[in-house]
Amino acid sequence: MDPMYVEDWERTRARFAAWWENEVLDRPVAVMTVRRPKPRRALRSIPEAETVERLLLDPQYAVDAQEILLATHDFIGDAIPQAGRGLGVGTLGAVAGGTPHFAKNTVWVNHSVTDWADVPLPRFDPGGPAMMSMLSVADALRDNARGRYLLAVPDLLDAATTMSQMQSGEDLIFSLCDDPEPVHAYRTALTRVWLEAYDFWRAYDAAAGQLDSINWTGVYAAGRGGVVQCDFSALLSPAMFRDFALPDITAVAGNLDHALFHLDGREEEKFLDDLFAVRHLRAFQWVYGTTSPSPSKYPDTIRRIQAAGRPVQVTCSADELPALFQLLHPRGLMLRITPPAEQTLTRADATSILRDLERWTSSFRACSTP
Repeated sequence: MDPMYVEDWERTRARFAAWWENEVLDRPVAVMTVRRPKPRRALRSIPEAETVERLLLDPQYAVDAQEILLATHDFIGDAIPQAGRGLGVGTLGAVAGGTPHFAKNTVWVNHSVTDWADVPLPRFDPGGPAMMSMLSVADALRDNARGRYLLAVPDLLDAATTMSQMQSGEDLIFSLCDDPEPVHAYRTALTRVWLEAYDFWRAYDAAAGQLDSINWTGVYAAGRGGVVQCDFSALLSPAMFRDFALPDITAVAGNLDHALFHLDGREEEKFLDDLFAVRHLRAFQWVYGTTSPSPSKYPDTIRRIQAAGRPVQVTCSADELPALFQLLHPRGLMLRITPPAEQTLTRADATSILRDLERWTSSFRACSTP
């Protein structure tokens, strides 16, 4: 990586490697991005994207937006510049043949399913129109990167949540109760599409010389890393979760060397013991949701993940760090640190935070020494 953007690439890689092993080097993995007082270079002016469709599918716009990000921001600690590809949470449905719907700030797959028995099983089509559109953007970003940023693994979401886009969450629950066989058959086929799409993008990146991986969570891995999730599971009972969601989670995690589970909200906490039993789920991202406004207010889930010997990623504001120092263990901890409410972080602020993290880690080790 270009040292202009990542100051000590080898040290950052080593911190992530230790994190995946539920260890810590000099401090927890820490990710901060701060706006520079002045851009690094003159910028090409680009208009605001009218819709997310242009942002995601216009190759020149994607390149220009990436250049603006690189020129106007510093990447502090273990933050790694990356460029996203795909259609966000609509990617899996689109590559499986669904019709993406673009709004101002998001994209999803249109509701179109009434009866899963009437829906042809999906297949991955690398030559389909959705993939061709994504590839045109990916090619432009690949040619522009020149060692300054990594190409992110597209957000493939998961089979169950994608199906809840295609029918609606409530109706999918009814379908699971009334006629589960075709629902399970479609989910199994859609999981296969996920696996084939992931392998396609990893082969694409390897051909471009990028053997490591990064994703929308900011988590880096040397090799096959990715996000495993099931946001739809918040609507499921534990029994339905084991029957419908867990097979997909297990299959996807088993396809990765470094699988991070996106635990999205307190409604999914009831599945933690089942998730801990999936040995290929090596780490967790805890997103506390609107019912838990900050990790320092509800640390029990984080501590439960740490007690299970799994690394955990948490997003917190800078002013929460003193409280977290009293609540958590630095080993196996990754922090995405944001500015306090209605404030900004400067480079000096970020540098000071890194020193605080080093002192905390050193102090914790001293207290833990017999």
